[in-house]
Amino acid sequence: MDSIIRKATEIGVHRIVPLYSERTEVHLEKNREVAKVAKWRTVTIEAAKQSGNSHLPEVLEPQRARDFMESGAREYDLRLVASLQPGARSLRDVLNEYRSERGTTPKNVVWMVGPEGDFTPAEMGVSQNTAFEPVSLGPLV
Repeated sequence: MDSIIRKATEIGVHRIVPLYSERTEVHLEKNREVAKVAKWRTVTIEAAKQSGNSHLPEVLEPQRARDFMESGAREYDLRLVASLQPGARSLRDVLNEYRSERGTTPKNVVWMVGPEGDFTPAEMGVSQNTAFEPVSLGPLV
């Protein structure tokens, strides 16, 4: 997770929301969770200094993926979920469709990336019911 936060900071993301999915292997106790979030915030500072990025992303406390999809993601113009499922489209196709339908590019985008093995079929169902677009990251896992 430290590496993910480091890279996300370097590319300039605005917010990082760690998620607990049904296939998440590590679930932290509340006291350890608070300490981890503090450590991740320190990682953002180090990564911003290293990359010359003047923006620090907000790092939220971990939450259940289902809860995030159902309520936390409403503020985003475009909702994406990385998917290994058949029928997932390329990012280029999704963005082109968005632009052609709305005449503009999205201002606020969320992209969820699941655990090893992907989100469960039930979680993917929730993502589709909450307007997340399944996007392929390419033919390699």
